[in-house]
Amino acid sequence: MKKLLCTATALLAALSLSTAAFASGGVVKSTANEMNVVTFESGSETQAKLQYMADSDPDNFYAGLSTDWDDCAFADLFDDQNAFLYAFEINPSIPSTTVPTIVIYNPFDADGDAAINPKDVVFYRISNGTLEDVSSYFTVGENDSGDTIFTVRTRTPGTYILAEKEVDLASVSKPSATAEPKETAAKTDATGLYLPSRR
Repeated sequence: MKKLLCTATALLAALSLSTAAFASGGVVKSTANEMNVVTFESGSETQAKLQYMADSDPDNFYAGLSTDWDDCAFADLFDDQNAFLYAFEINPSIPSTTVPTIVIYNPFDADGDAAINPKDVVFYRISNGTLEDVSSYFTVGENDSGDTIFTVRTRTPGTYILAEKEVDLASVSKPSATAEPKETAAKTDATGLYLPSRR
């Protein structure tokens, strides 16, 4: 079995005019009409970020991230590879004027190397007891520090699995068809995800 399991995360909220820290999740107080960033960290390692432009009168909301596989019904499918689970929790909603962006950092292995080759990465989404390939919605890039990051736009962050290779969806008892987004969509569909801009 070759699986890297992330540890429990801590949440550092708001990179705007104020900063607040929480243990594994907490209430985010957005700065109105500003770009807000919620950063999820484990120790000194950044695991993910949530970026959004707050509206003029933003309500507080809860944001959390779990990387625990214990409650994942599909964990056995990923036993033979490096795979990472990201379960975002937002309640009630993100007070954003535009579609928020989730940024997931490529994890590191025990040797400090990238755990997954960006050229091979596959993204899955878990929803309503189904597992579907949503790789078409994610983009691969680098931040200013040269870190490999994976980004997706959505108003409803959910549960995603970052894997180094495809799994057999046909072996799932209640499989969901692989998401095949239409070229027309800069809009969301049943996945709750938005296609990358095509230039």
